[in-house]
Amino acid sequence: MRPRLLVATVIFFCFTSPAYAATAFTIGSLPESTVVYSGKTEKIGTIQFTTAMGAGATVAGTITIDYLNPISANDLANVIQDLTASDGLTPPTIGTPTIVDMTKLVFTITPSPTTPSLDYYFRVTGVRVDVASAP
Repeated sequence: MRPRLLVATVIFFCFTSPAYAATAFTIGSLPESTVVYSGKTEKIGTIQFTTAMGAGATVAGTITIDYLNPISANDLANVIQDLTASDGLTPPTIGTPTIVDMTKLVFTITPSPTTPSLDYYFRVTGVRVDVASAP
C-alpha cells in the first residue's frame, strides 16, 4: 500500500507544478513491481512527462518532484532519459537534476532558442527512496 500511496503523492505534486506555467504536461508512472523493506533505499517507479495537446508555447521553468521521504540517485546525470521531440523540432534542454532538502528532485527546462518543440516527452527514472523512513 505504501508504494502506491507514494507514487500517487508524486503524481499529485507533478500535476500541481505546471499549473503556473504556460506549458502543461500529462504525467504517467510505471511503478516498480516489488519494494522490500530492508532498511535500504529502493528504486521508485519511472515518471513520464508528455506535453499536453494544445499546451501552447514551451517556456523555461523548474519542475520539483517531492517524494516526501529521503531520496538518492546513483547517477543524477542520467535521471532524465528519452528526451524526444515528436514534432521534428528541437526538444528543450533539461538541466542535471539536483536533490534539495533530501526529499525533492529539482530540474530546469530551457526551450531551444531557434526551433522549440511543443510536442516532446521525457522520463524521470533511477530515483531511490528510503522506504524504511516512510510514514
